[in-house]
Amino acid sequence: MNQTKLLYEHFLIKEKIIEKYLDPKEEYVILGANYIKDYYFAVVKKFSTPNDEYKLIVENCKNPYFVDLKRCELDSDYIKFQINSIKNNLPENIYSLLLKQGLCQKLETGYSKYNCYCTIHRLCACLYSNILNLEIHHVDKVKDNNSILNLCSVEEKYHDELDLLTSYKYLLAVYDVLEDFRRNVRLQKCKRNTLSNRDDVIFEVLKEFYNNSSISKVKNKFKKYLGKTRLYQIKNRYFYYKEFIESLNNGYNEPLSSFNEKDRICAYSCLIFIREIEKENALYKRIKGENKYINQRALKKSLKPNGDAYY
Repeated sequence: MNQTKLLYEHFLIKEKIIEKYLDPKEEYVILGANYIKDYYFAVVKKFSTPNDEYKLIVENCKNPYFVDLKRCELDSDYIKFQINSIKNNLPENIYSLLLKQGLCQKLETGYSKYNCYCTIHRLCACLYSNILNLEIHHVDKVKDNNSILNLCSVEEKYHDELDLLTSYKYLLAVYDVLEDFRRNVRLQKCKRNTLSNRDDVIFEVLKEFYNNSSISKVKNKFKKYLGKTRLYQIKNRYFYYKEFIESLNNGYNEPLSSFNEKDRICAYSCLIFIREIEKENALYKRIKGENKYINQRALKKSLKPNGDAYY
């Protein structure tokens, strides 16, 4: 397995979310979707009248969760909801995962007994990076555009200054913030460079599970470098391993081929974000060191408008 197959795993679970939870007769978009530990989280916006509706879906587990995020403070520019709508409908361990990622700006706020407000943009951004003690900036400055492509984390002291910038200065500044945020994004937990974490080994283990081999039988086959605990971890991480293997066997290069047009649009923003992150992280590793800002300067130069064309 490689980065392309990792990307395909996102497709697979997103397809399950669309099939299991989203009515094809409704208009919706997935604002953000990613793994935290072994759970897959998706934030969904359903277009409705008079107000749009928001859902949080937690998948990749025996008991998936579907949480309604009822909007409050309708006069606010931000999309807010009461944090108890998550706290009271998710197990404590899953709720804690979101808090430790920065669902609330301050960790103690999320653990408080009081029912505070939280925002959709923080919920989306914390699925991709740890944003504790940071604020979230909307790149296009539209506060209800909460797609992950439009979000990035920024220090509180710098956020107000960023909002006041206009034209070319804003383009330069927001590019730096976006670059820092995307560099910190993790598509999955970093793996130690060991045999038990090698993609080819994991793939062989999944094929054994697919063929209905027991944990003990798989352990005997890979006993040189895989213990029972690690096998359980792999099986839990790839909860839909049967569908995953079948889909890979059928060819994973066109994972959205079975989607209708609305579903393609629904998945597009999260998909393109994941692709960009994979490319940018790989690029950063190659140019890390004295040459790491060459491409950044070139891009800034190409973005320079004639006059004050932007914002």
